[in-house]
Amino acid sequence: MYLLLMYRVLERNCFEEYTPNVDQFDKSVFNNQHLNTRRIMQLKNHKNSDLLKMLSDRYEETEKQRELIMRRIQSIISEETAFMTIFSRETESSNTTKERKIIKNDDILKPKYLFNCSNIHRIRLIRKIGHGVSKQAFQGEYNGIPVAIKMVTRHQSEVKSCLDQLRSANDNNPDKRSKCYVFSTMKLMKEILLLEQLDHPGFIKLLGYCIRSEESETSDLSERGVVSVFELGERFPLNNLQLLSWQDRLRHAIALVEFLIYLEHSPLGSLRVRDFKDGHFLMVDSSIKMIDLDDVDNLEPSCLPFRESHSASVTNFTVFGSNDVRSCEFGLKCQRGLCVGFNAKQNLRHMNDLFFKRLLLPANLPEKIISAVSEINIYLDDLDISAHELHTVLVDIFYRVSDVKSLQGL
Repeated sequence: MYLLLMYRVLERNCFEEYTPNVDQFDKSVFNNQHLNTRRIMQLKNHKNSDLLKMLSDRYEETEKQRELIMRRIQSIISEETAFMTIFSRETESSNTTKERKIIKNDDILKPKYLFNCSNIHRIRLIRKIGHGVSKQAFQGEYNGIPVAIKMVTRHQSEVKSCLDQLRSANDNNPDKRSKCYVFSTMKLMKEILLLEQLDHPGFIKLLGYCIRSEESETSDLSERGVVSVFELGERFPLNNLQLLSWQDRLRHAIALVEFLIYLEHSPLGSLRVRDFKDGHFLMVDSSIKMIDLDDVDNLEPSCLPFRESHSASVTNFTVFGSNDVRSCEFGLKCQRGLCVGFNAKQNLRHMNDLFFKRLLLPANLPEKIISAVSEINIYLDDLDISAHELHTVLVDIFYRVSDVKSLQGL
């Protein structure tokens, strides 16, 4: 139908196009009177057939070119589609690879601590090495590495007192028994959380912990609720510090002063060690480290910057003076209702009583620094020196009498 229609259209167009020539030819024929009507029609048909054949050939050639072009276009489209498919797959593969790289990144997957709930049960408990009011400490071993383990047990005074009361009342309610462990467990978790946020060599190093439940009745590390693991230290008699070389004594003193400075300016604010005693410090690799953070907080004592005048109305106040209800120790000023600087002074006082009086004993010191160290002791006893000032003076003294090799230990 399509070809027939095309032939009809071409025939009509061609006939109209060549009609003038045919008419001229007809006129000459008629004028000469040599050809009849039949001959004229044959000539017309012959010419039209030749023209149609020529146009048909051109049409076929055009169709071939069109088909060739269409095949080329389809080929291009197919190639582009294939390219886009490959590109899409490569992009997806690249993104997947990147995601896998991110997931498998050692910096992300590498655990912060050596121990967690997946391997803490592999520590072999050896013996009990200490206990406090709220928890017990055990020596353990993991692949030949000695470690210290802290946990809450029923033998602690806080827990034992609660359990004894239940026992005397013939009350075996498991919920009540579990509540006897809550406060002590809270202290252990507080210690873990503090060490998560504090970073100083003056603190014992936390090697890991596991918090899976509130179970505290068992000694099995795979079932116990809260367990923490630390580097293992050694207890030492305080008076033995006086027997150390003067270089080691000064090194320990400087390290402890740096610890005081960190406590004063920690990320949590000025920290105060309320229970400052020798049992809370151990020797680890020739360094003195604090091992118990139960009673560490950042609360400065409150104070009253003004007081009501006894001779005036309620709205009248007098400037803070010696007769006020609450004043700050160590000559500190009351700022915004707090004795700012109290924690630092209190820590310095306890550190002096516990360590500096032994480490800075003038005996066996080089003669040229005895006078300076004696003066430091006077300032410490009166608390007329800050931790920053003490650090500057001690480092200066150490430089005066030490060679380069000794200074490398600072």
